[in-house]
Amino acid sequence: MKYYKLIGVILLLLSLIACGNTTDTKEEQKVEAEVEPQIIHDTYQEITDATKYSLESSNIILTVWDTAISKGFDFDSVFKYMFSGDVKNHEWSGLGMDTDGFSSFSWGSIATDMNNFKSRLDKLNEDKVKVDEMMQQIKDIDGEDYKEKISKLTDYYSTYKKIYNTSTNPSGNKLNYSDNLIDLNNEFEETKIKIEMLVE
Repeated sequence: MKYYKLIGVILLLLSLIACGNTTDTKEEQKVEAEVEPQIIHDTYQEITDATKYSLESSNIILTVWDTAISKGFDFDSVFKYMFSGDVKNHEWSGLGMDTDGFSSFSWGSIATDMNNFKSRLDKLNEDKVKVDEMMQQIKDIDGEDYKEKISKLTDYYSTYKKIYNTSTNPSGNKLNYSDNLIDLNNEFEETKIKIEMLVE
């Protein structure tokens, strides 16, 4: 009789453990269901902010390019100083610079952005690293519920990378750069509309 009672106690304990595991599993699933949409939303926001900053940086480059052409400066040399951050003590460069960097007398209000462009470039690269890491997390999400969101977010990310490249590695001639920037800005707005309705 004692033997049967012992078996009953063991079965009861096993039942309680099983119930506990089921509860834990449900709680874990609930947490995952809450976390995954948040990751998607956060990644969308990070890409949006990084893209806007890249577009702003590309427009600075375009303004510098226009100004360099209008003043007869060698824009390749101008970009070399801008991107390296080596802007001081080049007053004899023939590029409208004084001891502190690009001169506002020669370049106007854009001179400040030119002298600080290396810091901007560092932030562009930091943003890229962060976005890449977040997109890697997105790729690990499973489930049909998120398939469309992830697909649209991947397109959004692809557009961001193109714009990032224009802000960190300008190439071609000024006209092509300008046209490409307009096209990419339009592409950004189009992909943004498609994804924001799903994640907001």
